[in-house]
Amino acid sequence: MVALVLANGFEDIEAISVIDICRRANIDLSVISANSGLEVVSNNKLRVIADFDLDYISSRKLDCIVFPGGLEGVRNLIKTNALASIAKSSYQNGALIGAICAAPLVLDSFGILQNSKFTCYPNIEQEIKSGSYVSDQNVVYDNNIVTSKGPATSLEFAFFLVNILKDNETANKLKEGMLYR
Repeated sequence: MVALVLANGFEDIEAISVIDICRRANIDLSVISANSGLEVVSNNKLRVIADFDLDYISSRKLDCIVFPGGLEGVRNLIKTNALASIAKSSYQNGALIGAICAAPLVLDSFGILQNSKFTCYPNIEQEIKSGSYVSDQNVVYDNNIVTSKGPATSLEFAFFLVNILKDNETANKLKEGMLYR
């Protein structure tokens, strides 16, 4: 199971791109609310009803956890103690971790980014205390962590996740069918 975790203030395209691409690839992805209810509001006021709350994933084995950016959403994710425990435990048990835009701040805050290369939205790296910043790549994969720069790289990030979670053939067929070049 893939868990895409949202909190109020998330970046719309970074979340929706991953949801769309993974579901087209028939990957079992659930949208998880880090809020007290299932409704989550993006930084552009898009209202999303999550599939489940954090309690749902707290006792499940996750194949992957994805954190979209949006600075307000990221700050809200960081404040969620239950999420920190779930993310650390999942990563230690071999789950792939994905973070885009400002979301590597979540990984840094949860102690997951240590000794890993990453990329992020420009200047966010100045707030990150661990890991090694890579500025010249849109998507970076290291130590079972996938990071990406921001909204314009969200499709590339999503296809990269499909390539890891499923296979290269599925990712390439989706790219072709969606006219992604």
